[in-house]
Amino acid sequence: PALQLVPNYLWRSQFPSRMPNMSKLIQRTVEYLVVRLPGYLSSSVLHSHARVDELPYAERSRKANRTPINFNSSDGLSRSQLPIVINSPTKYKKSWNRDDQNWTYRAQIPRCKSPRELLDCLQEAIESGHVDTSVIAVAMKRCGGSRWWDPLLQVRSMQKQAGIPTNTVLQSIFLSALAGCTRGAYGFGIVHGRTESILALGKEIWLEAEANLVSFTSALKLCVAVESPGGLAWADSLWTWAGTEGHQSNWMAFTVYLRALAACGQPDRVDRLLPALRSMQFEGDMNYLLGALVDVAGHHHNWERADRLWRIFVDEHRIQPNFMCYTAWAKAHLLCGRPHVAADKIDEMLKLGMSLDDKLTVDHAQCLLVTCHSTMTLADRDRLIAALTAGTPLLIESARTLRETWVKILSATRQLGSTMAPLCLHDVLVEWKSSTLSVMKDWEHYPAGC
Repeated sequence: PALQLVPNYLWRSQFPSRMPNMSKLIQRTVEYLVVRLPGYLSSSVLHSHARVDELPYAERSRKANRTPINFNSSDGLSRSQLPIVINSPTKYKKSWNRDDQNWTYRAQIPRCKSPRELLDCLQEAIESGHVDTSVIAVAMKRCGGSRWWDPLLQVRSMQKQAGIPTNTVLQSIFLSALAGCTRGAYGFGIVHGRTESILALGKEIWLEAEANLVSFTSALKLCVAVESPGGLAWADSLWTWAGTEGHQSNWMAFTVYLRALAACGQPDRVDRLLPALRSMQFEGDMNYLLGALVDVAGHHHNWERADRLWRIFVDEHRIQPNFMCYTAWAKAHLLCGRPHVAADKIDEMLKLGMSLDDKLTVDHAQCLLVTCHSTMTLADRDRLIAALTAGTPLLIESARTLRETWVKILSATRQLGSTMAPLCLHDVLVEWKSSTLSVMKDWEHYPAGC
C-alpha cells in the first residue's frame, strides 16, 4: 500500500492542477511525505489516536473525569499499573468489510470541509472500486458530526446503489449520525419535520445487521434525540429486545434507557426504575446519569424535577456530584428563568473546591447579569463585577463565539443603570441558551429594576 498512487480526488485537494506530468516516482514520494508519514508520526505520540481536540468540549470533559474503574484493562490491571504503550498503527485482521487498500479515502473523508467535497470524494471512491463498509461508515460519521442531513441521506442512497453491505459497526454509526441530524446544522432545537423520517431510517438499518450492545445503545440515543411518542414506542420495543438478549442488566443500557424515558416525558417511569440502581452492579459513573437526567429536566423547564433528582442521587444514593452535575443543575435553573438560583449553584460548586471552565464562566456571568438587571442592588452589582474580573483571564484563549459573548456581557454591564441607553430584559439575555432556550425569551421586555 505504501507504493500506491494518490487517488485523483486526494491529489486534486493537495496539489490543484500543478505539474500534471509529474512522474510516478515523484508522485509516490510526495504521497509518502504529505499523506502517509505525518499520519505515522502523529499516531506514535501517546494517546494521539484519540484526537482529543476534535471531541466536543462536554464529551472531552466527561471522559477526562471518568472514574478509574473505566480505565481497567482486559487483564485486570488498573490504570496506574498499565505500562506505557506507544499507540502506533497496528495490523488489522483482514475482513470482508474493511480493505486496507482504501485507507486514503478513510483518511480524507473526515477532513472534508463541505458536503459537496465529501460526496465528490465518496463518488470517486465508488467509481475507482475503493469503497467498502468502512468508507461508507466514515462518510456517515462525518455527516452526523456536522449535522448534514441531506448529505447523510445521499450517502445512505449511494451505499445502497453500490451494494455495500451493512455490518454492526456501520449500523451503530448511522444510528448516531441520525441522532445528530435531529438538530439543524446551525440551530439548537429539534427539527420536528424530519423526526419521523429519522426514526424510519433508524428502524430500517436496525434490521439490516445483527445488533449488539453498542448498536442497541446507539438506537436508544436516537430515541433520546427525537423526543417524540414514536421515539418512546421504539425505545420500549428496544428495551423488550434487550431483555431477550440479556442486556437489561448492563449499566450503560439501563442508563440510556432512563434518558430515553426522561426525554420522552416519562418522569414517573424513571422514578419507578431508579430504585433498581441499588441492586445493580453499576460499573459506570453515576454522575453521568445524574447530569443527564437533570439536563433533560432543564430542557423541559421543570426545575422542581431537577431538584428532586438531585436529592435522590445526592441524599439517597450518596453520590458526590462533580463539575458536570453542577453545570447541568445551574443550567436547568437558568432555563427555567431562575438565574439567581443558577448563580447560587455555581457558587456552591466553587466553595467545594471545583474550578470554572470558560463556558461555565460565561454562564455564571450571564446569570449574575440578569440578576443584577432585575434587582439593581449594589450587592448584586459587586458580585457581577467580581465574576467578570475573575473570569476574564479564562476567556483569553477561548473559542471566538465565547469571547464575543463575553464582550457583550462586559458591554451590557457597563450600560446597566445608564439613563442615556437603558437596558431592558432581552438586551441582557446575551448567552445563546438564555436567548433561545430559556423561558425568559418569552417574557415581557422589562426595564431594569423590575
